Amino acid sequence: MPYTFDIHPEDKLIISHLSGELTPELMIALRKDVISDSRFSPAYSAIDDVTGVSVISITNEQLRQMASVSVLQPGARHALVVANDLQYGLARMYASYAEFSEYEIQVCRSIDEAYDWVIKK
Repeated sequence: MPYTFDIHPEDKLIISHLSGELTPELMIALRKDVISDSRFSPAYSAIDDVTGVSVISITNEQLRQMASVSVLQPGARHALVVANDLQYGLARMYASYAEFSEYEIQVCRSIDEAYDWVIKK
């Protein structure tokens, strides 16, 4: 499977790991699976680890559309963990597209950095 996720109610945190080819369909499928999980709450924060992504097949417009729709409520934090400069650049674009949302977004270079930022609300 190109993604896995776990929901940690004790930390109010959703952690997702994506791998392989990143597509809009993959992002939509992950969101659907997360929100259909009985442990999900829109009040939780999220960490998306895309360090395992090897191919990015998403246009700027698709990225903008994905960033404009969030399953998180205002006040939540969303960290994107990246492994290289290409992923970093695309994650920053996603963050800038999501700028007008009411949740905070941060691009991180490690899962530990992301966890520290998300938990320090």
